Order: sequence, then structure tokens, then C-alpha cells
Amino acid sequence: MNELWVALERVEREILATAVDDGAGLASLMDERGFLVHAICRAAEKGTCGPVEVEDARDRLLRHFAAGQALGDRLRQERSRVVDAWGESTRERQLLHLLEATRVESGALVEVG
Repeated sequence: MNELWVALERVEREILATAVDDGAGLASLMDERGFLVHAICRAAEKGTCGPVEVEDARDRLLRHFAAGQALGDRLRQERSRVVDAWGESTRERQLLHLLEATRVESGALVEVG
């Protein structure tokens, strides 16, 4: 059971260290996290650990659930910032393209291309 907890904490650290635009990496880590949480729940339900460990498992799972909620919130916020930045850069490129497409010759605007 201890190996499952160690693996879960490792995966959560890796999720925090993974760039938000690495969709495949995050999906893989989130799948692994879900598998580990499910395995811990099954072990606690089966009672394969002592009664003290079952209570400890419930408390720890609640803490990991809260951490997972915070992690999801952080990922959604970062993804939103990435999308906003992408939108801003797209608008900037469009404006620069429009500015490049026009130029001033002899006091008059002339469209090029």
C-alpha cells in the first residue's frame, strides 16, 4: 500500500511540473493518477491493510481529492491564460499584417498585396 501512496505523490509532482500545453503528457499522468487512486480505494475496501491504515487511507484520499481539485483548477486557469495569450498574439499578427499591407506614399495610403 505504501508503494501506491509513493507512486501517487510522484505522479502529482510530475503533473505539477508538466507544461500545460503538453496535452498528451498530462492526459497520461492524469490516467495514471486515476488508476492509483482507484487501486488505493480497492485496497482500502478489501481491508488488505489494518484498520488503522484504512482510516488513514480515507483521510489521505480526502487530502488527495482536495489536491486533485486544486490541481484541476490550476490547469484550467493556466490553459485559459494560454488560450488568451494565443488569441492576443493572433490579433497582434493580424494587425501587423494589416500595417504591413498598407504604407504611406506621398501622403496617400496605398494598399500593397
